[in-house]
Amino acid sequence: MQEKNHDMKKYLASAALIALSLGASAQESSEKVETNVTTKLEINTSKPTWSRLRGMDLGFSQVVSDKESYDLIPGKSLYWGFNMANFYKEIGGEKQGFEAGFGMFFQSRTFDNIQPTSFTADEINDSDVDRFKQKYRSFGLQVPAVFTFNLGDDVDKSFFVSAGVVGKYYLTTSYKEKLFIDGERDVKKKSSGNFGLEPFQVDFTLRAGVGDFAVFTQYGLTNLYSKGEDANLFTFGIAGLF
Repeated sequence: MQEKNHDMKKYLASAALIALSLGASAQESSEKVETNVTTKLEINTSKPTWSRLRGMDLGFSQVVSDKESYDLIPGKSLYWGFNMANFYKEIGGEKQGFEAGFGMFFQSRTFDNIQPTSFTADEINDSDVDRFKQKYRSFGLQVPAVFTFNLGDDVDKSFFVSAGVVGKYYLTTSYKEKLFIDGERDVKKKSSGNFGLEPFQVDFTLRAGVGDFAVFTQYGLTNLYSKGEDANLFTFGIAGLF
């Protein structure tokens, strides 16, 4: 009887060892399958985008007009554009499509000639005045819509061209003027308003580049000012995509 109990214990011990071994093997196999599935899913979801409208623009502006008083100093008339949302729809293949975005812009304008001012001529021409500065800064919203064509096979190295329009709405404009007085405290004056700008404007835009870098140009299809002579804003610069 004792011998039978001893044999029974051996059988139970052997069965337990076999069960543990099978359980460990099954767990290891399950982990491998789970890892493979996870890796496969990660690879399948990492699809590159051929969108080229996203990112930030930095440009220099000039007013195209026959009126000399509208001339800007390009190096002091900067345009900053930020595209915060973007929609891309493929047309005839993933490498070309229609893009629309939504963002905001900052536009500064420094004129080459003296504009209407709240300072008197005597104050500006005073012998103690070193120089007189005027600057307009505008903030607004923009909605670009372009057709984009990528000519290469590598999304990070492909040459691309985009053409379309940018709708703009000027929310507010500030006007700052300053007298720099030699040896004394400078005199500043600041105000805000519309200053004759047309609130709704539409620009034609053309962009070209490689990968995440581009050059761009924008030309106003609508008049910059709501009244007066024709004046169209022209901007050119560089763009970085992200």
